[in-house]
Amino acid sequence: MNATVVHIHSPAGHYIGQLRSRGCRHWRNVSTSHTSSNIALSLAIKKAEYSHNRARTLFVDDSGWYGPVVIAEAKLK
Repeated sequence: MNATVVHIHSPAGHYIGQLRSRGCRHWRNVSTSHTSSNIALSLAIKKAEYSHNRARTLFVDDSGWYGPVVIAEAKLK
């Protein structure tokens, strides 16, 4: 009989909203840490100006084992 162990990975971390202007490669943090990706993305979109082209949400792991992960990205008009 094989015993299998299921490991559920649930990292502790926070979400950050970022904006990028047209023609730029670098992202700018526009929101502080939040517990929900939807809140971080909506705050980033609210702070967007005409020159901004994209918004995204990053998940940042608090343990330091993993790098930031892109959760959602939105294209702005």
